[in-house]
Amino acid sequence: MPWLRPVLAPKGTIKQTVYSDYRDINGMPMPFNMVASVEGKPESHIQLNSAALNTGVLSKLFDVPEALTAK
Repeated sequence: MPWLRPVLAPKGTIKQTVYSDYRDINGMPMPFNMVASVEGKPESHIQLNSAALNTGVLSKLFDVPEALTAK
């Protein structure tokens, strides 16, 4: 189901982005199709072929330092 994100821009113009073609990427729904328009006229269209989340990020970077957990 598409998701619409409208934004009221300066001078009262309406900008919106429609997100669709959601696919599951590591348990996270991600839109593979995004269309942005201003006042109903398409401005940009982004179509993803593939996506990956947090590749190459080491989980130990998110560990709380021992100094903060010691009591």
